[in-house]
Amino acid sequence: MQRICTERQIRLLYWSAMEAIVFGGRKVVVPAALEGMRDLTVTLGGVACEQRMIGWRIGWIVASEAVTPQLGMVHIYNGLVASGFNQLGAIAALRADDHAACVAEWERRHDATMEQLAGLPAIPAHGGWSLLFDAEAAGTTAPDPRGGRPSPRAMCASSTPMSPSRGSQRSASASAPRSANPARPGAGRGTAALRPSVPCDVTTALRGGCRIKGRSERDHCGYSDDNCAE
Repeated sequence: MQRICTERQIRLLYWSAMEAIVFGGRKVVVPAALEGMRDLTVTLGGVACEQRMIGWRIGWIVASEAVTPQLGMVHIYNGLVASGFNQLGAIAALRADDHAACVAEWERRHDATMEQLAGLPAIPAHGGWSLLFDAEAAGTTAPDPRGGRPSPRAMCASSTPMSPSRGSQRSASASAPRSANPARPGAGRGTAALRPSVPCDVTTALRGGCRIKGRSERDHCGYSDDNCAE
């Protein structure tokens, strides 16, 4: 990334919301601090993730002086009014000394979730709030949003348990993701429990009809067209 941006003088738009949520003792990498990247990086930050203040709508942009007028114009037409109360709360959160404890808790929950997913094609996360399932290893695919053929190597994201809200003194225990459609005999390849339940009326509209003879499109069997038991 650094080489491509510096050689071609391409600006990097960097969303840093989970920048410091890293596991396994990994170092936090700040793109703007890399050689030649200071003036090429536009950093977008906020308190929603690292400070667990979802919905507060407080954020910032750090960029070179050359592009700030354009960024200011974008903000005028797309930003929300940040109230004084929210700004004071964000300042207090940024000054708080609890980030390391929160990252440790997130990592503990991630590890507990991975233990409960043992035997499934889950990919360990290096940080953040999510982990990935290998869709190909699970024997399924993700539909192409453009209407083309599904991608056999699509990755299905699954959220990990989130941190308690700021101010909460309790630590919620980790729990494995629960499937909306339990496996049933004949569900094919034994991976039906990994796949999200999609009502038949939705898949009928998208895919051109259910493959089960005699099943009404509004008879919600709980299986999508991809994991239909037939």
